[in-house]
Amino acid sequence: MFLVMNSSNSKIGNVACTYLPIKNTCPNSCPLKETVCYARTGYVGMHVIRLEKQFEGIHGYNIIRREAREIAAAGNKANGKALRLHVSGDVRSEKMAEMLSKAAKKWDGKVYGYTHSWRDIKRKYFGGISILASVETIDEAKVALRKGYVPALTVLKHPENGKAYMNNEVKIIPCPSQTRGITCEACKLCMNDKILKKNNAAIAFAVHGNRKSKVSLTVIR
Repeated sequence: MFLVMNSSNSKIGNVACTYLPIKNTCPNSCPLKETVCYARTGYVGMHVIRLEKQFEGIHGYNIIRREAREIAAAGNKANGKALRLHVSGDVRSEKMAEMLSKAAKKWDGKVYGYTHSWRDIKRKYFGGISILASVETIDEAKVALRKGYVPALTVLKHPENGKAYMNNEVKIIPCPSQTRGITCEACKLCMNDKILKKNNAAIAFAVHGNRKSKVSLTVIR
């Protein structure tokens, strides 16, 4: 089972989430995949280990198909609750993204997530999902915007005042969860990528946690 209807994550809030094995579903282009991925730490990391053992050798397409079926089957029970796709995991192909897009139409609430596959998957295949492109540099953010995505930009730190700022013609909005302690459930910024795109904006996430130094090196490179 990949879908959890009630998240226990204090940062996300009371939203539904899906968790997938990373090895089977994340693109190899992700610079964090095998080394400093946050989904390999803490409780999520333990869950990922169990999933990867359980689904070892199973093709990512079949995993996404099962995830899509779970989402579609539970969609009428959501009652307006948001769904965060892939606290761990991702998609690797347009067919996978399209499957999730069709399933999301049956979810009674906002569906959102992040992907490192934005270079290879056209934005249109995610349909009505509010999907943000995971990027590590401002140059990548500008490329993602040109491709129709809103960037989710990893930064070394936020401004002390936590306010939005301009960088190379892109409006950078520091994640309110990190700057003001607001949950994703209450914030909803990442759930509305169309509005962010109109403002040529990116959501910034500062490196944190026990892998901060290693992630920082990846961002600098």
